[in-house]
Amino acid sequence: MHKQVVVIGGGIGGLTAGALLAKHDYEVTVLEASREWGGCAGKFQRHLYTFPVGATLGMGFEHGGIHERIGTYLGLEIEKVSLEKIMKVHLPHRTLIYYQDRYQHISYLQKQFPHKAKNIRSFYENVFRIAKEICKLMQSLPVLPL
Repeated sequence: MHKQVVVIGGGIGGLTAGALLAKHDYEVTVLEASREWGGCAGKFQRHLYTFPVGATLGMGFEHGGIHERIGTYLGLEIEKVSLEKIMKVHLPHRTLIYYQDRYQHISYLQKQFPHKAKNIRSFYENVFRIAKEICKLMQSLPVLPL
């Protein structure tokens, strides 16, 4: 029996679904409306500037991360380059740096916004607490089951 699937959207989800289906002997066609692949993990251009978009920018490639797990499942070797400074956020009167190291990032934000330092610390402590609980759920789940 010949198995054919059409995946609508060439974002990270559509491309991942297509790759997983192809591994299971489906003939996959991915349709994408944009002129580039990547969806929310892609980029967009305005005039002379190119902007990365989406929270998926480089996330999930850490040991045990979802992209690392999918790559292993598919038998892919994915070259990763760790960056100290992930991105710069340009605002009208300043540029903020997003650091890979979470504690360096928090410290940096507290220095940039000293009047909100306590709130920044509290916010990130909550985020890390929630993330820790979510990670517990992810460990027992298979890699994006079909």
